[in-house]
Amino acid sequence: MDRIELRRKNLVRPEAMPYRNAVGMIYDSGTLRGQHGSCDADRRLERFRSPPQERHRARQAARARALELRRIFDRFAQGAAEITVTPAGRVRVVIGTQPSGQGHETSFAQVVCSLLSVPVEAIDIIVGDTDVVSVGGGSHSGRSMRHAATAFSMAARELIEKGKKIAAYMLEASAAEIRFADGRFSAPHALRCYGFLELARDSAEALLPKELSGGLAVVADNEMHDPVFPNGCAI
Repeated sequence: MDRIELRRKNLVRPEAMPYRNAVGMIYDSGTLRGQHGSCDADRRLERFRSPPQERHRARQAARARALELRRIFDRFAQGAAEITVTPAGRVRVVIGTQPSGQGHETSFAQVVCSLLSVPVEAIDIIVGDTDVVSVGGGSHSGRSMRHAATAFSMAARELIEKGKKIAAYMLEASAAEIRFADGRFSAPHALRCYGFLELARDSAEALLPKELSGGLAVVADNEMHDPVFPNGCAI
């Protein structure tokens, strides 16, 4: 039997989803058979096998020709992020994934910049430091951005809510009156508004109530009890 066809026959069909595998994990969804078409398995295999003179030329040139088809099934489970806006005008982001060339320092900062409307150059991404990283699962396949972005989104929501309470104190308004839009905290009758960096600077010099004494700092932990399984096919 053709090796590609053998693999195709053993793939879980879409109508069988959700599918419980041999060790009890449940695959929530997936169009596994369609991935063969996406990476053009049949055409690539045919091109690899013929014409015969191509194989002959490779042998004459002492070149090895090999074909590999690999199915990929991954799993996501947990991620955590800590975000602190300091009075010095920096956004300190601690995340438990260690980049190995993917450019996390740039992509993570871009996500935080978008969520908080702070300048990307004011963001410090801290990874891999076991003195400060409380939770981390390393860096594997595609999970780093998924975990990080989810944790950043959760942390950003908490930070905005905390920012509203601090801004309410600074603007002498109620927390319910504070709006966060276009990166600014404002109140209907206040004479000024705050961005995150200004709010952290000015509130550090104020006598904040005890419940707000921690300043603009949050920790978000995202643990998925129902994991998802991204998957793919590579040739």
